[in-house]
Amino acid sequence: MGEPSGRMEAQAATLAVPARASYFGERAGVLIEELARRAGIEIGRELIVRDRTMWADWAAKGMLGIGESYMQGKWDAPRVDVVMGKLAALPSSEKRKIFSSWRNKALVGLATLANRQRRSRELEVAVGHYNLGNDFFAAWLDPQMQYSCAVWKDARTLEEAQLAKMRLLAEKLELRPGHAVLDIGCGWGGFGRFLAREYGARVTGVNISTEQIRWCRGRAAAEGLGEAFETREQSWRDLKGRWDRIVCVGMLEHVGPKNYGDFFAVCGRALAEDGVFVLQTIGSNQSRDALNDRWITTYIFPNGALPSIAQIARAVEKRLVVEDLQNLGPDYDRTLMAWHERFQRIKGQFPLNQTFVRMWEFYLLYTAAGFRERKTQLWQIVMTKRRKDRCDAGRG
Repeated sequence: MGEPSGRMEAQAATLAVPARASYFGERAGVLIEELARRAGIEIGRELIVRDRTMWADWAAKGMLGIGESYMQGKWDAPRVDVVMGKLAALPSSEKRKIFSSWRNKALVGLATLANRQRRSRELEVAVGHYNLGNDFFAAWLDPQMQYSCAVWKDARTLEEAQLAKMRLLAEKLELRPGHAVLDIGCGWGGFGRFLAREYGARVTGVNISTEQIRWCRGRAAAEGLGEAFETREQSWRDLKGRWDRIVCVGMLEHVGPKNYGDFFAVCGRALAEDGVFVLQTIGSNQSRDALNDRWITTYIFPNGALPSIAQIARAVEKRLVVEDLQNLGPDYDRTLMAWHERFQRIKGQFPLNQTFVRMWEFYLLYTAAGFRERKTQLWQIVMTKRRKDRCDAGRG
């Protein structure tokens, strides 16, 4: 499996090794270092500086500079998640001095004017992230290849926690044998196959990642699921038909605010009148038109955007009824830390260059810190089409 190494070599080549910092860069670096200390980060123990030009990188590029300087080996930390958590916990007035610059504001401003998740760009994340190689992901995910938040209540292992997540989603779907289920953005199909095996559902999974679809079909054939689990390589935009139940786990983050209305309109048309739709998504505390984290959108999830509750509510309005909302954000911190531990054990099994390894470590630990500090959330939202039987059940 050489895809990650090749991709990262190309990305690493675009990272310019900085020359001697300018006078402004030096002065800005001094300010940023002081702000890091003010965040409670112990320089030399919690954050080990390998190259002092990293401070100028942080000042000039914000989050992009913080992540890139880690990838380049300019700084290390015994616990990257602790360092990033302390930065995330800084008051907004202080944090703006680190994460904001005229470059950041200009790029975010441009992003709000453009529909970065339009059809012509939706394949970018599939090619750049999910098509890294099935063997790579299989090495550190659980056996069902669940690449989303697990549920850790009463669970001791990642396998138990991911099984608990699937059972919780199935319970919220109110499944009965024979139900037709649509899984939008089905990943490697582990949840869909679980519903077919354990609940007797007939599952249709849709996905735009060629690598994931190949895995889905191979596993379904190996398990002898036949017509109980089928996959289609297509966009949510092209869905036609109607299903008793719809589930969407970890895909709305790739849809984009300018397309939420269209997405929920498609789901509303596809859902049976007495159906149930369960959405699991990472969410933001604030409504934004684009993800203003340039490091994540550059190296991990191109064109990603996290919805807010307000944005989801506006898009769902007049289309679906929200029946239940549960926040499992803290569970994602533990999930990401479990993935990081597994990645550490297997990274030597693949021809990964050091830049890719440091990128992936930073990705897992940085995002874990965001959930720990409650900057990002993980919601499971149950929706229906005004099911009156729920009113009758309440009166009973």
